[in-house]
Amino acid sequence: MDVPAVVRRHRTALLGTAFLLTGDERSAEERVDRALARLSPADDHAAAVRALLRTRPGRGRITEAGPDPWWVSPPS
Repeated sequence: MDVPAVVRRHRTALLGTAFLLTGDERSAEERVDRALARLSPADDHAAAVRALLRTRPGRGRITEAGPDPWWVSPPS
């Protein structure tokens, strides 16, 4: 199996979609890596996107709180 060819063919195209799913660059890269691990060299772009959509966010991950959403009033 030619793993580098699979990665070269799909990684860049999947990163944008993964970022839209996660909103975080590091999480997007992790999901793309998990999706690419499921592919074979014969898989096309549609199969790569399906593999990406089947990945789940990491379990037990603790993230720091982000900024308040725009609809939250500042404290008085």
